[in-house]
Amino acid sequence: MDKKAFIALFSVVFAAMLGMGIIGPLMPLYAESMGASGFWLGLMYSAFAFSRMIFMPIMGKLSDARGRKVFIAAGLLIYAIISLFYISASNIYQLTSVRLLHGIASCMVIPIAQAYIGDIAPMNQKGTYINLFSMALFLGMGAGPLLGGFLTDTFSMSAAFYTMTGLTSLSLCLLLIFVPTVRTISRQTENKRAAPLSEIVKDNKVIAASIFLSSRAFYRQGITAFLPILAVSFWGMSVTNIGLVLSAFFLVGGIAQGLLGPLTDRINKTSLIIIGGIIAPIPILLIPYASSVGALLAILSTVALFAALGRASLMTLNVELGNQYNGMGSVMGVFNSAMSLGMVLGPLSAGFIMDYLGINQVFYIGAAVGGIAALIATYFLLKK
Repeated sequence: MDKKAFIALFSVVFAAMLGMGIIGPLMPLYAESMGASGFWLGLMYSAFAFSRMIFMPIMGKLSDARGRKVFIAAGLLIYAIISLFYISASNIYQLTSVRLLHGIASCMVIPIAQAYIGDIAPMNQKGTYINLFSMALFLGMGAGPLLGGFLTDTFSMSAAFYTMTGLTSLSLCLLLIFVPTVRTISRQTENKRAAPLSEIVKDNKVIAASIFLSSRAFYRQGITAFLPILAVSFWGMSVTNIGLVLSAFFLVGGIAQGLLGPLTDRINKTSLIIIGGIIAPIPILLIPYASSVGALLAILSTVALFAALGRASLMTLNVELGNQYNGMGSVMGVFNSAMSLGMVLGPLSAGFIMDYLGINQVFYIGAAVGGIAALIATYFLLKK
C-alpha cells in the first residue's frame, strides 16, 4: 500500500469536499431569496445529481482505460471555475444551470478517487482503506456547513462561495504535486477482460447496493435541503446553528464509517448492510418534533451511525465487485450513479411534498421510502 499516495489523495478530497460543504446550509436559503418555490428548490438540487447520474458510469469506465489522475485533475479545475458562477447567478434558472454544470465536474472527482484507492489498497484490507478514505468525504462535508454558516453570518454568502473556489483550487494543486499516477486494475490485468457495464448492472449485489444507496440519498437530500428551511424559517434558528447540526450529521457518519472499515473485512457484510439500512431511516420520523439544536443533534447522529454501518459494508462490497469485474472505475461509477438517482428524486419529491402536503411530510415520507427500499434491497442481497 502506497501510504503517501493515500494521504495525499485523502487531503485532496477533504479540501474539495470542505469547499462543497461550505454551501450546504446556504443553497436552500440562497434559492429561497430568489423566490424559488419548493418545486424549484428541489429542481435546483436535483440538477446537480441528474448530471452525476448520467455521466458517472461513463467517466468511471473511461478512467479504467485511461488512468485516474487526469480525470480527477480536470474535474477539480472545472469545480474551481464553476464555483465563481454561483455568485453571478441572479435567478433560480441560472442557479439551476450552475448546479447542472457543477454535477458534471463532480463525476470526475469522487468516484474516480474512490477507484484510485480501490486500485492501491491491499486485497485483504480493501474495506479498511476504502472506508478510511471515505472519512475525507464526510469530514469535508461535515466541517463545511459549519464554516459556511460562520462565513455567511459574519461576512456574506459571497464570502462562502469565494472560499469554496479557493479550497477547490488548493485541492487541485495538492493533486498535481503529491498524488502519483498509478496503473488501473484494467491495465494491471490486461489479459483479463474488463466487464461491460451491461454485465455489471445485472448482478444481484449491484442491484441491492444501488437500491440501498439511492434510497439513502433520497432521504438524506430531504434532510440537507429542507431541514434548513424548517429550522430557520419555522423555528427561528440561526444559519450557524443549522450549519452546526448538518456538520454533526456528516462528521458522525464519516468518522463512524472510517472506524467500521476493518469490521467489514472480517464480518459478513450482508448482515451489516441489512441492519444499517433498515434502522437508519426510523429516527427521521422524529425530526418534525425536534425544534431544538440538541434534539436535532441526537436524532441526526443516530441516523448517521446506522447509515454508516450499512454504507461501510457497501463500500467494501463495491471494491470487491470492482476487482471481480476488472473495472473499479466502472463499478464505482454505477454505485455513485445510483446514489445520484436518489439525489435527483429526493429533492424533487420533497419539493412537491412541501408545496402540497407541508414540510413535515417531507421527513415522514422520506423515512418510509428508506425503510421500504431497505426491505426490497434485502431481497436481492439474499437472492442467489
